[in-house]
Amino acid sequence: MVEHQNPALTLLSAARTALGDQSPFPVDRRARAAATLTRAALEHEIDDWLNTLGRANGAGPHGPRTRWASKLVALRALDGTPASREATYAWNALSSACHHHAYDLSATVAEVSYLTALVEEIVSNRSSRT
Repeated sequence: MVEHQNPALTLLSAARTALGDQSPFPVDRRARAAATLTRAALEHEIDDWLNTLGRANGAGPHGPRTRWASKLVALRALDGTPASREATYAWNALSSACHHHAYDLSATVAEVSYLTALVEEIVSNRSSRT
């Protein structure tokens, strides 16, 4: 039997690669690329989390077309642990890091590296409980 790796872990590994010296991305785009990959990993994990809490995709107001703000509110209401608050913080910070505005400074590699580590911790802790 073939064991499938958690897609969130695959995305987080790609984010770490994007942040590293061997990154396929130009230096000035590494942080944004890693933030995008990390946010995708977190979104996958949150969808899985909501499924575990009995809110499967497509069921009720938590389906695949639901806004992420609504999913994060549902997660905090249904789970209420510090991990759900950390996930909300990480998602908001990563969303800011993914978008470019002329009047904002871009997130640094160190900031995105911290957020990637936070998401890795969330995924790891959830994996060890299931």
